[in-house]
Amino acid sequence: MKLLSELKLVLENERSLLNQKARVSWLEQGNTNTKYFHSRIRWRRIKNELKRVDLNGSWCEDPCKVREEVRQVFVKHFSTPKYFSFNLQNIDFPTISNKENMLLTKDISNQEI
Repeated sequence: MKLLSELKLVLENERSLLNQKARVSWLEQGNTNTKYFHSRIRWRRIKNELKRVDLNGSWCEDPCKVREEVRQVFVKHFSTPKYFSFNLQNIDFPTISNKENMLLTKDISNQEI
């Protein structure tokens, strides 16, 4: 029993030491990681930036016109109601009989509770 408690204490101390080492390592290298991740984000933004759009068959690079065209596309897309129509005329749906309907809609008895 004493050996188990000592082993547990040693393992806890080892875990604590490893956590502290990891924290020190992060503090030492954290700035380089941050710089790396920020550079990746900047690169992604540049790559995803819309610089020109096709307006009536010709490319437009004016930032104000590009911005307005993108806005108009989104306004049109999200303001137009979407209607879905389904043709259900040739589908046979199962129906229940009057007897089954009575069983489903009757009051619940104390015995069922």
